[in-house]
Amino acid sequence: MTNPTLRTLAIAAALGLAPLAIVQPALAQPSPPSGPEAAPGMPGMGGGRGYMRQLFVNLSPEGQRAMRDAFRSQREDGTRQQIEAARAEMLDVLGAERLDVSALERAMLHERTLAQGQQQRMQAAMLGAFQKLSLGDRRTFVASARDARTRVEGIRAAMRAARTANAAPPQ
Repeated sequence: MTNPTLRTLAIAAALGLAPLAIVQPALAQPSPPSGPEAAPGMPGMGGGRGYMRQLFVNLSPEGQRAMRDAFRSQREDGTRQQIEAARAEMLDVLGAERLDVSALERAMLHERTLAQGQQQRMQAAMLGAFQKLSLGDRRTFVASARDARTRVEGIRAAMRAARTANAAPPQ
């Protein structure tokens, strides 16, 4: 599995962290860059955290700058690499000959602490950016966010339908 989103969800599911990875996809994803210049990936969304591009595209130049700056402030703080290392440590402990539950709990706590810290910093940056947006930009952002949610829900529904269709026994 090379897709960072699928890899993250697989790791999270294996370690009982799936709710965190699903609820906080923009914040819990370890690999793709953030902001409007993120790499393509998820169909129709700009990929990885790049789906945020869809939220920025209709903002004024000032609004785009405020949002881009918020993401850039979080991109290079090294936390993403620390979270990746913590997740690798969890897998190392889990894959050991003898399962050391205490070590696994410590590794999971360490990863969760890092991820929550990253989420708090990102939310603070977003709060600052939102305060810089005009009323028109805020409303545009909200409309774009709702549209993006609808698209994601449609993609998830299609994936569930495909999974159900593939799991159905031949008749």
